[in-house]
Amino acid sequence: MNEAYKALGVSENVLAFSETILSDLKDRFAAIDAIAEANQLKVIAAMQKNRVAANHFNLSTGYGYDDEGRDTLERVYADCFGAEAALVRPQITCGTHALALALGANLLPGDELLSPVGGPYDTLEEVIGIRESVGSLKEYGVSYRQVDLLPDGSFDTDKICAAISKKTKLITIQRSKGYATRPSFSVAQIGELIALCKQCKPDVICMVDNCYGEFTLSNGDTMKLWKVKDAYADLSALPMKGMAEEFPIEAEAEQIYVADVTSNGETTRQYLRTDKAGRNGTVSVKTFELGDAE
Repeated sequence: MNEAYKALGVSENVLAFSETILSDLKDRFAAIDAIAEANQLKVIAAMQKNRVAANHFNLSTGYGYDDEGRDTLERVYADCFGAEAALVRPQITCGTHALALALGANLLPGDELLSPVGGPYDTLEEVIGIRESVGSLKEYGVSYRQVDLLPDGSFDTDKICAAISKKTKLITIQRSKGYATRPSFSVAQIGELIALCKQCKPDVICMVDNCYGEFTLSNGDTMKLWKVKDAYADLSALPMKGMAEEFPIEAEAEQIYVADVTSNGETTRQYLRTDKAGRNGTVSVKTFELGDAE
């Protein structure tokens, strides 16, 4: 193989350096492969559950009556994303179109739309009416407010709570940084933001532009882990395999850890005790509902 690289003018030093880099990235690539595999299994399981078969791929009249293929596809999507229902149609041409449909379906004249994560995508500015546009939400009497992020990219919780009023009908949360320079938010961060908004106004609708987030994590699960009285790690980007079977980091011996695990939109607090250092050292796992035990 080295001879083939030499024939292309690649020196031995360059080849050795590239092999070192690839070796250093091996664990990272393995983690990505594990996430991809977990999500592939999730999709296959959803297809099996809904008994996807050849007849579901028949041509459609477009009217939707007795369209078994479309109905089954939507059930597959709902199961994959842990949702009550899904709307999957070829008539929805892009992400902006989907968001515009969701906004238009939930907002009426006199309602207010709030973005607690700064400005939305440029393509939504005309939909909302930030830039004047015919048929915008603003034209139909829907007002808009936004709360900019703090300089470090975190949520301005005080201003968010102050901005939520009786008129606030829907809160839109954009996970991806889009064209901004801020980091993209983790699922755990979004969960915390929604909890804050619901605390301020329990009946407010929270719409999340999750931007493929479910498929960048294993089953959409996230975890924040720390030692008792000591901040430790945010494991939102790592695949979850069940903490009782595999401790997610190199653990210290005889330590008690606290983990907030979010799965399918529900968060539980787990207390973990390790009997030895290293992975797979978790014993005496005790689970509480979040907030029941501190």
